[in-house]
Amino acid sequence: MKRVYFFLTAMLLIFTSAGSRDTVASLDRAMVHAVGIDISDEGYSVTLQIFHPDGEGSDTKLDPGKSNMLVVSAPAATVERAVSLCEDKLGEFLFIGHVQVIVLGRGVEPKDPEGLFSYFLKSRESYLGVQLASTDGTARELLEAELTEGAVAAQNIVSVIERSRENSDSVACDLLSVLNSESGDYAMPRLKLEGSSEDKKKEQRLLSDGAQVFTDGRRSFTLDVGECAALAHLLGEEHRSVVELETDSDTAGFTLKSEGTEVSVLKQGDRLLCRFEVELSVQRDQSTAVRLGGELPLSELEKKLTSESQALSKRLYTEKTDLLNLTRRIKAKYPQVWLDCSESADTLLSLTYVEIKVSCVEK
Repeated sequence: MKRVYFFLTAMLLIFTSAGSRDTVASLDRAMVHAVGIDISDEGYSVTLQIFHPDGEGSDTKLDPGKSNMLVVSAPAATVERAVSLCEDKLGEFLFIGHVQVIVLGRGVEPKDPEGLFSYFLKSRESYLGVQLASTDGTARELLEAELTEGAVAAQNIVSVIERSRENSDSVACDLLSVLNSESGDYAMPRLKLEGSSEDKKKEQRLLSDGAQVFTDGRRSFTLDVGECAALAHLLGEEHRSVVELETDSDTAGFTLKSEGTEVSVLKQGDRLLCRFEVELSVQRDQSTAVRLGGELPLSELEKKLTSESQALSKRLYTEKTDLLNLTRRIKAKYPQVWLDCSESADTLLSLTYVEIKVSCVEK
C-alpha cells in the first residue's frame, strides 16, 4: 500500500510540474539579450530583444548577415508585470541569464532601483553586473533599430558602450553600482540613434552621446565628451583618452593613459579638503615632437587638464551631485563627521572643497 501511495504521489508531482519554468531547460526558453524600459500611460512599457536564430526568414539556423532578433513589448503598471505580459505574448518562458544591457528611455528614473528592477533582482538567473544605459528617445526605438550586421543585435549596443568607455568618451554603469549607490548619484552612458528607420537606403547607427547624470536617482544634467574624460581621470580609471592642445605653432593631439589617482581627505579647521593627485602618461609621437620643436609641452598639458578637471568639480558642486564619491571617502576617513551630517548629504558636501593636481609624464 505504501508503494502505491508513493507511486501516486510521484506521478502527481510530475504532472503538476510539467511545463513549469523550472522544468524547462534554459536553451528551450526565449533568450533575452536586451531590455528597454519606457514610460507609458499604464506606468511602464517593457521591450525585450530576444535572440531568434531564424531571424529575417533565413534558411540557416544562424545568419550573421541578419539581426537574428525578435522584439516584443508590453505596457503595465510595473516593470515586473510588463515582463510577464511579454512572456505571455511570446508563448514561451523567458531566460534572462544572458541579458547584456538594460536601456532606460526618456523619463525613466530609478529613484527606487529595488522597485524598478525587482523582476531581475528576484530571479536567480540575473547577472547584477548587467550594463545600464539611457537615451533621450524611447528604449523601444533603440532596441527595434536595424543596426550594423551581427548575430545578436544587443552586442552592437554593448560594443558602443565599451568602445566609448575605453576612449573615455562616456562612462560605464552597471546594475550593482546603482543598487549600491548610497547617495543615488551616478552617471550612465547616453545613447542616440542616427538615421531614420523609414530611409531604407541609409543604415541606422547607434552612437554614444556623452553621459546622463542622475542625482538622487533623478535625471539632472548631461556630461559631454570632455567632461567624461575629466571624470575618468579623477576616478583613476585605466582608459585612454585623446586631448588636443593649441600651441603657438600648431594644434596637436596627445594620447593619454591613466597611471593612477591618489585621493586624500584632510581636516582643515571646520572644513574638509579632498585632494586628487592625478598622474597621466603621454604617448610620445616623434612627428608631433618634431613639429613642436622637439619637446612635448607637458606643462601646458597639465594646465589644460587641471583646468578641465576643476571645471567639472565646480559643476558637480553646483549641481549637488557626488560623482567623485566624496561622501564615501569622508565616511571612511572621518566616520564621526559623516555621521553628524548623515541626515543631509548636501551639508557634508558644502563643508568639503576639492583640490586637483594633474601631472603628465612622457612614455
